[in-house]
Amino acid sequence: MGVSLHTVPNQPNRILNIKDIHNVICDNDVHYFRTRLVEIEKTQNSHDGRVLPMPCILDVEQFCHERNLLLHGDGARLVNTSVASGIPMDDLVPRSRSSLCGGMLQGGITASTGLYALENQSDHLVEDHTNAQAVAHDIFIIPGIEINPDTVDTNIISSRRPPTPCWTR
Repeated sequence: MGVSLHTVPNQPNRILNIKDIHNVICDNDVHYFRTRLVEIEKTQNSHDGRVLPMPCILDVEQFCHERNLLLHGDGARLVNTSVASGIPMDDLVPRSRSSLCGGMLQGGITASTGLYALENQSDHLVEDHTNAQAVAHDIFIIPGIEINPDTVDTNIISSRRPPTPCWTR
């Protein structure tokens, strides 16, 4: 038993191409692990923290359902996704209550800290995302730094510095 990963790149517009997912599914080849799970990130670090569009998530969900595959959405930045997209968390993960705490004996204590954060801190993420967008706009005017401030959906900011030639004397 083990895990074998197959990464599927997003298209430049952040969309996952279902054909790309289909091409890495291993069903009937005894030389490979049989695919059981598809995992997606709702905010994508490889795309500067952009939110994966809901129609794309629904397409992947339908693809998995048709093939009896499990679908896992990384929940680490779920609140960021909800705040940035305006989609309620219940719509993003309709069955999350059954998976919280993983059957821990004292899971309620752990969950209570998360509930407090959801009830009292989520509104701060709007300000956090706005501040990140302002920082991205400020970085945009710095010569030699490449950034697209219009792609900052959440509080992840990515900039690039183009390669510079080596100067010799």
